[in-house]
Amino acid sequence: MAERFERERPALQPLPKGRYDTAYQQMRMVDASAMIEVNGSRYSVPGRLAQQSVRIRITLDGELFVYEVSGTEAMQPVAMHRLAGRGGMQVIVEEHHAELWSRAMGEKASVAARELTVYEEMLA
Repeated sequence: MAERFERERPALQPLPKGRYDTAYQQMRMVDASAMIEVNGSRYSVPGRLAQQSVRIRITLDGELFVYEVSGTEAMQPVAMHRLAGRGGMQVIVEEHHAELWSRAMGEKASVAARELTVYEEMLA
């Protein structure tokens, strides 16, 4: 063993200063409802990213990080989720969809308020 080490010593290099990133990374397309699909489950992202590409990063600890793809490519995630245990799940952060709801409802949209007696008369 020592002989082999001495033969290989000249080819050895110092370890990198930072940790090696073992996370899985890939691009995803955000759908119109500001969701991405990962391993059969759907996860919310901020509404402003609807129908845009994002970069995802999945750690060995089961955490999902979503990054906006832009010219500056800031390393701050725009969304973070814990991976769902199985496919078919939806993981939604309500704040992600607030912008979509306000756009869909319009600024002046409101819910009509009626007395319950109106409905009671309809059923009678």
